[in-house]
Amino acid sequence: MKTKIAMGLAVAALCATAGQAQAQYPAQGAPPPPMVVPTETVGYGGTVGLRLGYGFDLEEGDFNPYGLGFGLNLQFAPDQSVFFGGLDFIYHLGESIDLGTTSYRFNVLQAMIWGGYNGVVADRLVIRPALGIGIETFKFYGDSDTGIAVGAQFEVMYFVTEQIHVDVLGRYTGGWHGGSESLDGVSFLVGAGYAF
Repeated sequence: MKTKIAMGLAVAALCATAGQAQAQYPAQGAPPPPMVVPTETVGYGGTVGLRLGYGFDLEEGDFNPYGLGFGLNLQFAPDQSVFFGGLDFIYHLGESIDLGTTSYRFNVLQAMIWGGYNGVVADRLVIRPALGIGIETFKFYGDSDTGIAVGAQFEVMYFVTEQIHVDVLGRYTGGWHGGSESLDGVSFLVGAGYAF
């Protein structure tokens, strides 16, 4: 009887060992398991990234103070439903106008804080609609003026790996620069970043 029990235990151990080995070393030619970015990676935490895009002035005029733009951003999501963009700089190159022998550049610099919904819609896909407020500096005719800016944006982030992501976003901003002076623009940006 003891011999039979010992043999049974030995067979069970061998089966368990074989199953574990098969799990660690799949059959040759079998497709690798799909990469799944953990929900906690994209659901909360911080991201830092760079952006590049183009902006259009919604006001009628002879020049576009937006144009090609680039910047950096730092975002933090304390949980899986909200996020906070603590740092967002976008510098638009605008365009230059020659008046006689003098060339003037019209462009915009924005520094804004954003907050909104952090929605994990798939293992690697995150959407972030948000509202923002900050300051905007408008440079014109050799002078500059700084005012308050507000905005709304919709961002889509795709995590290529657990840390690296790419994103696209559309953004509206409106700035007030004293009196009746204002700027209204729409920008479309693409970027890449790192999650930590």
